[in-house]
Amino acid sequence: MATLNITEYANMAVDFRNNIVPVGEEPALGRQTVTYTTSTQSDDLHPKTRFVRVISDADGYLVFGVSPTAVASSTRIEADVAEYFGVEIVRNRTIRIAVYDGTT
Repeated sequence: MATLNITEYANMAVDFRNNIVPVGEEPALGRQTVTYTTSTQSDDLHPKTRFVRVISDADGYLVFGVSPTAVASSTRIEADVAEYFGVEIVRNRTIRIAVYDGTT
């Protein structure tokens, strides 16, 4: 089984001159770990989450949505490579991430 680590952010960090730095502002809104083989959904992302950092210990595929199912044509991620994604704002609904290892 593979593991996807998700870190949720509301804002990007800024330096002492108020320049945006392309990293998440800590403390993060939340952190999740999803163990997966077949398509597995995360818990709901925090309502204020606007972007996430994800990293997996195996290659896989992921998709965002209200009730998503990841398939082999979803966004491909590589093992041990951190990726950042913006999160869609869906009024009165929460977003989840589904991840799949592509083998079944």
